[in-house]
Amino acid sequence: ECMLRVLTHDDRSLSLPSPSETAFLHRSKVPPGETRPLRILLVEDNSVNQRVALLQLKKLGYEPDTALNGEQAVAAVQAQPYDVVLMDCHMPVMDGYTATHRIREWEQQNNRPRLRILAMTADAGRGDAEHCYAAGMDDFITKPVHLPELNAALERVNTSASAAEAGAPERVEPAAPATAGDATLDFSVLNTLRDLSEPGQPDPVVELIDLFMEDAPDRLRAMQTSLDRRDTEALKIAAHSLKGSAKNLGAKPLARICAELEKQTLAADWDNALLTIKAI
Repeated sequence: ECMLRVLTHDDRSLSLPSPSETAFLHRSKVPPGETRPLRILLVEDNSVNQRVALLQLKKLGYEPDTALNGEQAVAAVQAQPYDVVLMDCHMPVMDGYTATHRIREWEQQNNRPRLRILAMTADAGRGDAEHCYAAGMDDFITKPVHLPELNAALERVNTSASAAEAGAPERVEPAAPATAGDATLDFSVLNTLRDLSEPGQPDPVVELIDLFMEDAPDRLRAMQTSLDRRDTEALKIAAHSLKGSAKNLGAKPLARICAELEKQTLAADWDNALLTIKAI
């Protein structure tokens, strides 16, 4: 029913984005045809999360390249120069931590300047931030990513580069995650996504929900298969990915269930993990 109201534009019960975020959207608009000169590589395996990030970056005036996993990211960085990498942490093939470590090794071996790598993850704990920094990442953005926070992180790329030249390295602590109620869908999140639309283009919320409905069954099948095989890493990745999509679309209860599944997986609590997958 909630998805139906979104797809049919029945906005009678929708709440609006915060005034500060709405004001930022208007301030940050870039004239058509203009782009900002930052060379960005977006590394994200989840189609919903990748599309949200692309829409946000386009709204800010950037045209990033994309990679689907850490292995592709390492190859891309070695093939051409970038100013910043937006790196998802949990991906199949090669995760963001390993990819960052490989990039740092390559930089040292080839006497390359340090590339700014920004972690993008649905995990918000201080321990998760420290894990990112220990892997060699420079900054930390929590999903769902809000446009002002993304813009501030990208603005810090130039600021940190200047500080490094002056011999004053910078570390930025992650912002505390926003909290909201327990409705099935947080419609303020969907309205914020809708504000990313461009004139004459389709409603991005409809596109994102379509992507979610295409992607989610594959994630659920991957969860069940991983559970049957007792494959801890694969199940954790699938649960984490679905959690990120749910957060980006404002589906907070689903995101919370996926987070619980991650915990059960790490604890090898297979019986309760099976019940949680059935609940999803």
